[in-house]
Amino acid sequence: MNTKPHERPSENPAAAFQAAFADHARDAALPPPAGIAPERLAVYRRLLLNNLRGFLELCFSGSSALIAPEMWQRLQERFLIEARPQSPFFNDIPKQFLDYLAAKPAEERPSENILHMMAFETDLLHAETAEQKEPLSAWDADTVLQWAAGARLKDYPCDFVSSELETIDEDTPAAVLTWRDPSGTVYYRALDGADRFLLAHFQEAQSDTVSSLAAKLAAFSDGLDSATLNGLIAEWVEAGVLLPVSEPPL
Repeated sequence: MNTKPHERPSENPAAAFQAAFADHARDAALPPPAGIAPERLAVYRRLLLNNLRGFLELCFSGSSALIAPEMWQRLQERFLIEARPQSPFFNDIPKQFLDYLAAKPAEERPSENILHMMAFETDLLHAETAEQKEPLSAWDADTVLQWAAGARLKDYPCDFVSSELETIDEDTPAAVLTWRDPSGTVYYRALDGADRFLLAHFQEAQSDTVSSLAAKLAAFSDGLDSATLNGLIAEWVEAGVLLPVSEPPL
């Protein structure tokens, strides 16, 4: 019987070739693997960098416009070299890039408020790609309403949504909701007052019923009245932020 000795990765010529190929593709300053024409390596590296840029520019279409072009290009190139992103999934790359930027010294990256805007843009991507349960078509006060998996409500120390992502108001905080509606369209909206109170409750609790929530609010003298509560919940069910999923357990 023919046998083949086990080779450690460092001793395996194929693995060593692949590692050298990947390293050179990320960083042209590293030595290329033997046996491949420099022109082919240059084409592969250009394709790799262009794909990465496409991922990032699609996700960060608003915030990238607020970053100096030279810095934006340099950060993408250094990310490929230093962070070594390997995930084949598009929605993983922008979050890895944002984490990479956040770890850099302040003078080598965009401002803190631009990073907040970039985090918001990753939430838009999350809203677009998150898997969600199919909601019930009919519901009442005792139906369990679940916070949609693609929805996120976050508080920011700045406001970039009032300008529709054109500028950042550094002196105005904002609570921003991102979500996907039943037709698949992604939305964002700044919230305050009763909407913010209601949706913050559902995001923290993950699920509740109208009757249970009404009982909790009755304990507060300044709680929402029944008609207002029902109207708000109906609005956010229709929007796809709250999903009717089941009857409560007996």
